Amino acid sequence: MSYQIHMLFPGGRTHALALSYDDGVEEDLRLIEMFKDCGVKCTFNICSGLFSPEDGPFPSGKIGRQLSRSRSLAAYDSPLFEVACHTAHHTVLTNVPGSVAASEILEDRLALEAMFGRPVRGLAYPCSRLSGDVMTLLRLQGICYARGGDSTHDFRLPENDLSWMCTCRHRDPELMELADRFLASTIVYDGPLLFFMMGHSYEFARQDNWSVMERFLEKMGGRPEIWYATCQEIHDAKEAYRRLYYTADGKTVFNPSRADVWILADGRPYAVPGGGSVRLP
Repeated sequence: MSYQIHMLFPGGRTHALALSYDDGVEEDLRLIEMFKDCGVKCTFNICSGLFSPEDGPFPSGKIGRQLSRSRSLAAYDSPLFEVACHTAHHTVLTNVPGSVAASEILEDRLALEAMFGRPVRGLAYPCSRLSGDVMTLLRLQGICYARGGDSTHDFRLPENDLSWMCTCRHRDPELMELADRFLASTIVYDGPLLFFMMGHSYEFARQDNWSVMERFLEKMGGRPEIWYATCQEIHDAKEAYRRLYYTADGKTVFNPSRADVWILADGRPYAVPGGGSVRLP
């Protein structure tokens, strides 16, 4: 076999967009409507121990107030959105004993799963603080991916699923230039391209710059070459690709997963059916 094999996203797509927004705040409601209008998916990272009371009163005009439990359920319970952990009380996991960190992770996961009735397997590190010990705790608590906050300005898939970093934040002054470069790029990193952006929706309110997201979605939305995915979907696609196995000559690929997996071999896309195999040239 003289050619290389690369992962593709579902449908044979070469590009994906994933968004991750933290804290579960009131401003997410406006963001959610924008995402629904253009069919873009998002992962929302929520602290289940910090929900606002169901009954007010609240100070008018307050920015960054967390939604109540019932309003969170109404807002995020959509096929477009993933709910992920952010610890129960926005606890910086590197600053507390391991037993406290483990409790913060598990408490948040249990509460969110009880609310939304589906597995919660991701986490965003509060204040982007992570360590090897914390990653070990996450594995023990059933978390399969976790996101920090540093920007890479590239489009490679994360190598370590427990230390994901983003392409950029929405407040990055190079945001639109990065979007243009992403759209113009082809596979150059031995795999498909991911634009992964994070932020906090209250930043738009504080800076009165919702137009930043409007321009970004106008540029990046509605493109057939882009797979719009949650963080969990990106992780699961990577895992399905990793589970593929080949005959010794590299000519036949088997897919033990239930879902189809797409690959690029010798410049040609192939769909390897769930539970099936494909013979390569």
